Amino acid sequence: MNDNYSNLDTTMDYTYNTSSTLSPEAGAAMAGASLVFMLLYLAVIVVMVASLWKLFTKAGKPGWASIVPIYNNIVLLEIIGRPWWWLLIIMLVPFLGLWVAIVVMLDTAKAYGKSTGYGILLALVPVIGFPMLAFSKNANYVGPVAQGLEGFGPAPERVAHAPVEQSASMQ
Repeated sequence: MNDNYSNLDTTMDYTYNTSSTLSPEAGAAMAGASLVFMLLYLAVIVVMVASLWKLFTKAGKPGWASIVPIYNNIVLLEIIGRPWWWLLIIMLVPFLGLWVAIVVMLDTAKAYGKSTGYGILLALVPVIGFPMLAFSKNANYVGPVAQGLEGFGPAPERVAHAPVEQSASMQ
């Protein structure tokens, strides 16, 4: 009987080479880039918290609520007049949650007297839209725009009518 496997080495080599070809200069550059990104991230967080703080106080809510992670979303839903359980939809239901989050941004803009276009800005670039809304002199809280609405559609536009001047011929 011919055993073809008798000459095989059955010992396994489990060593792992952990040497790196990264130079010290490249490591320092990566650390510097990481520090820049961390500082940028921290700046975005500070801007968003300050913006939400200002928006909450404009709506008569406590500003400190902007610091508490889940509670700040519940307060935002109260400001626009949506039920608290919408937060569960945003967090737990994949595609419907995305739609509900967009509707919340549209309603937020309308609750401060802005248009749907401004709500789209809030949805797409919140780090720019929220500070503009919070620190704008002409963005005032007009009330919960979605109070009593059914379904998952955005609140209707509020059209501000200017006083109509009577012409001399109508007097």
